[in-house]
Amino acid sequence: MGNPPKRIEIKGKLRPEKDEILLLDNHGLLNLFNILERQLEGLNALIREDKLKSYSQFCVHILMVISEGDLEEKIPGIEKELEELTTYIRGLIERKPRHLEFFRGILETVEVAHVRLQELNEDRLSWRSIPLAEFRSRLNQFLSATERVSRGKFHFVYPPEEVSPLSYKINFQINSQNEELMAPPVLHDTIRDIVGNARKYSPPGTEITIVLQETEPPGIELSVSDSGIGIPETEIEKVVEYGYRATNAMDRNTMGAGLGLTKAYLLSRKFGGRFIIESTEGKGAKFQLSLFRPT
Repeated sequence: MGNPPKRIEIKGKLRPEKDEILLLDNHGLLNLFNILERQLEGLNALIREDKLKSYSQFCVHILMVISEGDLEEKIPGIEKELEELTTYIRGLIERKPRHLEFFRGILETVEVAHVRLQELNEDRLSWRSIPLAEFRSRLNQFLSATERVSRGKFHFVYPPEEVSPLSYKINFQINSQNEELMAPPVLHDTIRDIVGNARKYSPPGTEITIVLQETEPPGIELSVSDSGIGIPETEIEKVVEYGYRATNAMDRNTMGAGLGLTKAYLLSRKFGGRFIIESTEGKGAKFQLSLFRPT
């Protein structure tokens, strides 16, 4: 039967430095512009246009801007540049239609970037009533962009579709008596981060289950489970540390900085909740995050 999964509630105190907090707050955007830069570099290798190189350098510049904490005042300029990139890529679709899927992937990444930049104007930590459809649409948008970036290496399917050797089955369950849930908007980031990790560390052909539900006392609970590589038992409590990656994940090029679990854990601490990891190395992991609504 094998050993049962190790279940540990993470309770250690994290004290990130000021620059680390900055990167935690913006690491979703960092990952996104990193992906966009790679997409543009890949396309430039195919069709060799100076504008592509210029837009690729623009992405590198934005990564530096985000890292230095000088983002807010530059958002209008970034938005304008992204709109110009969209116009340029649409022109390429007409001139070079055989690369259509590549172009669509870039356009989708740019669309997600627009959404993330708009999210920066929200009060991300104040609880509000979020429609269930918004939880689903935000996650689906992220997964669709991730799928296109893979360039056919994998795709996502949803119930009642059956999983295939090149797909991940996404089973997103929301348990609520209403059409809305009270939650801080930053929870969208957490869902994307943990589901993204589950995909990165699970082989195609597996199922990723996401459960979102209300709790008593008033709050919200998120759990994400996968059947991937899991976490070595001695490292379960370490994976929430800033930039830490488990030793069995070192050989995977994930295009991420290893900050998603850190951010999720700090969020649970901020709202007096719990963060529980259940894992067996080689068999998968389950992450359970709870937040309690301030009174």
